[in-house]
Amino acid sequence: MLGANLLRRGYGNDKRVAIISNNNYEWYVAHLASLFVGDINIPLDKSLPKVDVISCLKRSEAETVFCDKKHKKIIDEILKENIEGICVKEIYLLEYVEKNEKNESSNENEKIETIYDLIDEEKEQIENKKDNTYIEKYDNLEQEPYKPSIFLFT
Repeated sequence: MLGANLLRRGYGNDKRVAIISNNNYEWYVAHLASLFVGDINIPLDKSLPKVDVISCLKRSEAETVFCDKKHKKIIDEILKENIEGICVKEIYLLEYVEKNEKNESSNENEKIETIYDLIDEEKEQIENKKDNTYIEKYDNLEQEPYKPSIFLFT
């Protein structure tokens, strides 16, 4: 479901997707979904200091970040600093957030989205028989074995 929703949102064209979080189920789901749709995955070490997160985001040219709440605060700080070379446009949380917690966002213009929101959005499309094009597209994706798919910083 997540992969289909990523396709619906325009992923699958070598977009660069960073993931920074503690290892958990959601981390793996986001990692595999972004790989399977054909994007370039950038797993970042959860213990990186802010300066190294900035460096990795700049060098990788990541447009999207999947992260936990702890790292979202760091990413938000980085984005507020308007650092040249940072390309992040979308952030998705890798944990469930209650609706009332979403409404308490510090920034009124900021919509907190989680991978559960993306999955639920796709489920709704299928259950209401609105559009299952992207599920079918996701199910029929063919992997390109020689295409770069991971930027790994060591």
